[in-house]
Amino acid sequence: MAIKLEIDDLEYLLDEIGSFVEGRIAPACQRPEHPISHAVFEQLTQEALELGILPSGSAETGIALWETCTTPESVALSTGMLRLVASCCPGLAFAWHRLALANHVMRRVGADLADNSLLGEILVPVGHYGLGRSSLAKWLSCELIGEDDRNLLADWLDRDNHMTVMIARENWKSVIWPVWTDGMVGWQWIERNKMRVDRLDPQHGFDELRAFRISADMASGTVYRLDLDAARVLFRSVLVLDMLGQMAIGAGALDYGFSLAMEYASLRRQGGLVIRQHPAVKQLLADIETGLSETGLALQALASEVEAIDLARVAAARKHVHHALCHAANQVVQVHGGSGYMRDTGPEKILRDINMLRLETGGLREIDLFLDGLREAGA
Repeated sequence: MAIKLEIDDLEYLLDEIGSFVEGRIAPACQRPEHPISHAVFEQLTQEALELGILPSGSAETGIALWETCTTPESVALSTGMLRLVASCCPGLAFAWHRLALANHVMRRVGADLADNSLLGEILVPVGHYGLGRSSLAKWLSCELIGEDDRNLLADWLDRDNHMTVMIARENWKSVIWPVWTDGMVGWQWIERNKMRVDRLDPQHGFDELRAFRISADMASGTVYRLDLDAARVLFRSVLVLDMLGQMAIGAGALDYGFSLAMEYASLRRQGGLVIRQHPAVKQLLADIETGLSETGLALQALASEVEAIDLARVAAARKHVHHALCHAANQVVQVHGGSGYMRDTGPEKILRDINMLRLETGGLREIDLFLDGLREAGA
């Protein structure tokens, strides 16, 4: 039976998770030029499962990442968890985020769950490229879509003829992703050994993870079909939670970046003064703080029961927030001057990791078309 969270519970749980992050994750991430090893990554993931931070195949508790999202507190707990973990290791936070979302989808389509198998699951939330333009938005908004829109969505979710790029742990075992079936979105679960998999190395950021190019035919896995209304509700919730999670991870990465920038600006001297006293550096620090404030306000405003969260607001917030996060991460590098570009100082990794987030879930370029489709469907 799931626990109903209250505000006091939320604060206590985040404090406990903060202790785990500080005691176990932070020591493993002290050298930005040396990503945590595969063995340490797996050990931390197992510990997170045992502590209830990650969901298991057993009965829901209501406190694991994205396990229940029926109250503002439960959504705030998950975004808070991701922010804390990302303040030490954005790649680890991203992997746990997508693992937990895979569990979210598997539960709602009625798939069999087992503790051990869940650690190898990964979610791919969208099609092979972009965000389905306006066609996906129309389908999600209960619009009776035309043939052109159906054809576009069928191509966008064609996993056999298009390769999909996925960022995941080294030892992922299976994927669950949306597919177009019977004129609507269903979900296919498929094991790695039944897919075509090419490793892409290296990727731009998330040094702890690996990039893969994957494809598969419909007959190779299990396809779960829901009724039309349930299919729309589930896909909406996946997009909402995925975008919220990415904003939270970006905020956590920038939390760490801001602390690095403040520390460096308080120590480095130029012209007889610590550089924090120079107007140009003050402006850089203000840009970073503004990015953090905007992201935090967006996450706070959007925390609600998942089905009550307006998808258009989340998508619009994501577009604005990720631009702000990337700008702020650039400013972290600039505070450090030339040393900010060195791998052993940390800022350049923060920038690369935040840049990776803007490429996920279809990227930012098609959000305008997606929003237009939502407006058109609601007109």
